[in-house]
This record gives sequence, C-alpha cells and structure tokens, in this order.
Amino acid sequence: MKLFKSLKSALAAKDEATHLKLTLKGDITQEILSLHSLRELYLDGECQEIPSLKSLSQLELISLTLNQINAGLESLMSLPRLKNLKLIGVRIEDFTLPEVSELSPLHSLTLKECALNSLPKAIGKLGLLTEMNLAGNSLSELPSEFKNLHYLKRLNLDSNAFANFPEVLSGMKSLKHLSLDGNPFSEEEKARIQRYHHLTIH
Repeated sequence: MKLFKSLKSALAAKDEATHLKLTLKGDITQEILSLHSLRELYLDGECQEIPSLKSLSQLELISLTLNQINAGLESLMSLPRLKNLKLIGVRIEDFTLPEVSELSPLHSLTLKECALNSLPKAIGKLGLLTEMNLAGNSLSELPSEFKNLHYLKRLNLDSNAFANFPEVLSGMKSLKHLSLDGNPFSEEEKARIQRYHHLTIH
C-alpha cells in the first residue's frame, strides 16, 4: 500500500492511487473525485464545503479534519463500502442518515467537535458500529434507539453537556469502554455514576 501525498502523483497513477492524504487550501476538486480506486482518503486544512463523494464508491475510510465548515452526512453515509468515518472540526448542519443506513458497513464513527446538539433516532440503524467518538459536542442526551447498537464496544462522550448519566447505556452489554469526562455532572451525580456504573468521572 502506497500513501500518496500529492494530487499530481495520485492522478499520474490513478489505478494505483488507493490511499491519499492531502492538506487542502480550497475546495475538494473534481480531480480528487476522479480517483475512483481510492479506498482511504485523509484531508485536512481549509475547505468551504464537502461535495458528494458518491463517485468514490470504493472508499472504506474517510478522515476529514477541516476548519469549521458546514456539511451534511447523508452522502458520506451512503458510500457502500465505508467502514470508518472520521470528521473533526466539521460543523454538521444536517445529520440525516440515508434510508439504507441499516445496511451500512460502518464500524467506526468519529464526529468530534462537530457542533452536534442531538443525534437522530436513525443512529440505531448503524448496527455494525463497534466504536464511536462524539467528544467535544453539545450533547445532553442520547436517543432510546441507541440501545440497538448491539456491537458497540467503545464510546467517547467527553466534553459534552450531559448533566445526568444517559440511562440508555445501562442495558448495553457489549459496551466495554465508556468515557464521560468533562461533562457538567454534579458531585452527587458523579458519585451515583461511580456507585451504580463503576465509572469514575474527571
């Protein structure tokens, strides 16, 4: 596996360009969208918007660390082979999941510092998820459909707005690692969480 770090070299070897890492200084170009063999795409830097990536149907991993741009998730979640989606600093304006999301192969989802205030009920359709990182948002509760994530093993909810332990997590037997540090729990709630859920909050 070769990791291409320039668009020019990737375009010169389109069939071999399966892994690409770029620092953007503008929008995602049509040239990037023409790299149909891409399996992993890593982008950071500055970008005004995220276009539809449906032409990159072989993608298994997308990692976007971008400066507070606005983006919707539906086109990303529609990619048929996507197993790992990581968005950091991307302001999510429309957390809509496609109709076929219950068939999604997604195993790992990171939405860190994405200005999320809530999660859609359809999150429970991502039934193959094993790890999720939602740190640095403004979440104060989780939908009851969260309990349908039967394979979820790792969950990071650090630095959100939870004042009470999200009770939907209590019955999730698959969950092995949970982090809730940096939430506005009272000392009484922290003690209750430690007593009943055996979790120390910092």
